[in-house]
Amino acid sequence: MAAKNKDIEDRWIEVVLVTEDGETIELGRIEVPAGDTVFIPLQGRSLFKRNASGANGDMLQVRAEISSVFDVWAAAEERLSSEHSGVV
Repeated sequence: MAAKNKDIEDRWIEVVLVTEDGETIELGRIEVPAGDTVFIPLQGRSLFKRNASGANGDMLQVRAEISSVFDVWAAAEERLSSEHSGVV
């Protein structure tokens, strides 16, 4: 995941994983210099949907110190969980 601070002052951004059952895991909170871009490593992180009748599965939440000062982008790949069975 990448985040660019468009502000003229240093600002922080944080990324939190919220599991389907409500557990929160802070993945990173970073102070980003004005006009700079940071990269928050999420490689290998899986997002699951275990409860078929639930509204949402696991989610990533991105929060910034001030709204509208960051551009955030990420890349993801959708796969069946069965593709990972037996992988060590």
